[in-house]
Amino acid sequence: MNVHWSESDVSTYRIETVQVKPTEQVKPAEIVSDILRSAHRIRGVLADHFAEFGLSDARFAVLQIVRDALPRGCTQTELAERLQQSESSVSTLVDRMRAADLLYRLRSKSDRRKCLLVLTDHARETLDKLEVCHHERMAELLSCYHTEQLRDLAVLLKILDSELSRRELAGTDPPTPVASAATAVIPHPRLTVEAAEQSLRPTG
Repeated sequence: MNVHWSESDVSTYRIETVQVKPTEQVKPAEIVSDILRSAHRIRGVLADHFAEFGLSDARFAVLQIVRDALPRGCTQTELAERLQQSESSVSTLVDRMRAADLLYRLRSKSDRRKCLLVLTDHARETLDKLEVCHHERMAELLSCYHTEQLRDLAVLLKILDSELSRRELAGTDPPTPVASAATAVIPHPRLTVEAAEQSLRPTG
């Protein structure tokens, strides 16, 4: 999904639509609702984006994790820990990705009992192309912000994420599966593998 806005469109959007009056009351519940609504819409944009390359958000995260684990390599157990998913769910995902010519298993030279996950040539080529396109499209998506606004947004999101982590550690809220910063391609990447792969299951 491509987003094309002219400079005049962006200026009008910034000035007329997003302007908040200083006297307007801030309502936390409405802010959270806005965040959730935006996150849902971004997930839709990303789903279409990944689908163009035959991937899902979960598969994209797996490819990044396995690629970034080089040269040491990544076991299936380590992958499950990074995704904070059960090994059985990750095993199903890995099997499907192997069948799709995205991953293969390689016996570890240092420990013959371990099998390491490795990207296929097809997976490396797909990931390289996707990442270039991904960065371009995300920059285009956020072009509605000025540079200073982007910096402010990044800081505010980190503050919110830190508060959520603090509450989880304090036991105030239940822990949420979240990918590492290096693999987080979605604002709040709850990588439920079975749900992410549901549309890719063979029928019949």
